[in-house]
Amino acid sequence: MANRRNANKRGAAASVDTNDIIFCEGLRIFEPHKNAPDFVIGSVVITLSEFKKWVNSNADKLGEYKGEKQLNLQLLESKSGDLYFAVNTYGTPYDEKKPAKKQADKKQKEEATDDLPF
Repeated sequence: MANRRNANKRGAAASVDTNDIIFCEGLRIFEPHKNAPDFVIGSVVITLSEFKKWVNSNADKLGEYKGEKQLNLQLLESKSGDLYFAVNTYGTPYDEKKPAKKQADKKQKEEATDDLPF
């Protein structure tokens, strides 16, 4: 499975701060069975009690589309090649916190270079 995924990569993965990742509980991903046909990429197991508990305690992470509550997840790959689900925060209130941090970092770098004698 890793070879199949790696063949489709479009470039090096960006560095990710794991503190920014919101992991979803109750969902697990597994490699396909060794005898599975090539079109089987893997399987997902949902433990309903864990998933419901996580959703109920993280209702603020739900979005809405056409009047229905939704949970937007991304399927990601760890450095070791394992797959996992994380809440997709792009374009959400959680995402808005990131640019502020980046702007502060950029301003701090600019201020640091202002003191250089050249």
